[in-house]
Amino acid sequence: ELARCCLARTLLSYNGQPTADGGTVRRPDLATELPAVSTDGLTWTFRLKHGLHYASPYEDAEIVARDVIRGIEHSVSPDAEDYYGSLYQVIAGAQAFADGKADSISGLEAPDPYTLVVHLSKPTGDLGHRFVFPEYAPIPEEAATGHEKDLPSFIAPSGPYVIETDSEESLTLVRNLAWDPAADDLRAAY
Repeated sequence: ELARCCLARTLLSYNGQPTADGGTVRRPDLATELPAVSTDGLTWTFRLKHGLHYASPYEDAEIVARDVIRGIEHSVSPDAEDYYGSLYQVIAGAQAFADGKADSISGLEAPDPYTLVVHLSKPTGDLGHRFVFPEYAPIPEEAATGHEKDLPSFIAPSGPYVIETDSEESLTLVRNLAWDPAADDLRAAY
């Protein structure tokens, strides 16, 4: 919940409210709307919002579709050793990438900076819910190098806060100055 409410934005998310207040309803977050899904359920197309940025030191990097692909690839990579990466094995080419037999996941494409197309090997009705996990938060190109072993636990903050200090005794969050409350309907950022 800390990642969802405060640190990382994902393609889709929840509003952080109780179930009775729509807390389990998927909503667009980085995406402009819910994805378009082909009639056979094998192709999902997401359109990303323009002008969203990461926190410092990546505040000059706009969040784009290639960053989402990078986040998924890091979660699926053999180096990640992460359960969440297994949730994306339904994407065409994900297993070959996880096995080190491919340099990229063939079922992920970014035809332009604000469009992500996901091709599946079989229909997966809950794919939208899988895109909520912060383990798949986008990663700017500048942050990908040097974090191969700690991805996906590494988060390039895109939500309202960043971690200033983290110790066994406390966690201090401060405002992400690159976050725009007008572009985020899901987080109050007190």
